[in-house]
Amino acid sequence: MSDPAQAAQRIAERISQESKLPRLEPPTIVEVSSFRGTYAFDVAAALDEDCRLARLDEREDVLDAAMLEAEKRRIPLLTFPCPAQALALKSESVDAMLTLDTWSKISLPDIDQRFVEASRCLRRGGMLFVLNQERAPRGAEDDSVRGRLEQSLKKAGFEIASMDISDERDLLTARKKA
Repeated sequence: MSDPAQAAQRIAERISQESKLPRLEPPTIVEVSSFRGTYAFDVAAALDEDCRLARLDEREDVLDAAMLEAEKRRIPLLTFPCPAQALALKSESVDAMLTLDTWSKISLPDIDQRFVEASRCLRRGGMLFVLNQERAPRGAEDDSVRGRLEQSLKKAGFEIASMDISDERDLLTARKKA
């Protein structure tokens, strides 16, 4: 996955093909605490169907930037000022959730709570996409980070569906257990 559009296309394909349960109508995609990412918009465009999009972040400037992007693309967007550890969403109200650069956040003491919250908000069979935009460390350090990430996701009720590793972007796909 050498560019963001390719990553968004891959995520859209997984949402379309790998969902085990019927999706919400319209599909709901949430991007959480991913700085100024536009992946949710790109995924929605790649799905080529109406979607509900939401952006959650505790930083107002990030939410403002997301609203500007939504206006530019003419896509309705809901924004919620909240931390990843306490998402302002109803339980089982989301089909897919995207989060970026979790590799760099894996050492945070609240990383397990972040994934528990993602699990609470996703419907059964919903998918969590963990995209690392920066080159992930390789070798023993990489194995340690990936192992911690997988362990944290499993504790939160996810099963690892796939992991795509490249020199530029890594994409881990986890599915909430049905």
